[in-house]
Amino acid sequence: MVNAAHRFQAFDCPGRHLIEKRFGPISPVLRERIMAADPVAVEQWLDRVIDAPDLATVFDKPN
Repeated sequence: MVNAAHRFQAFDCPGRHLIEKRFGPISPVLRERIMAADPVAVEQWLDRVIDAPDLATVFDKPN
């Protein structure tokens, strides 16, 4: 089973880079949310980064 720290680490390198390149630094609150997320949510967020106009669209869009 993959724990939250491993999920975040997997997301952190490519995912954080993409998000910060498009939208600027990720807040500590958002980092905590990512760490607590399940793999399906993380995958959806990464898919949204490509077309989203803002962070709210990436993280607040209903699944």
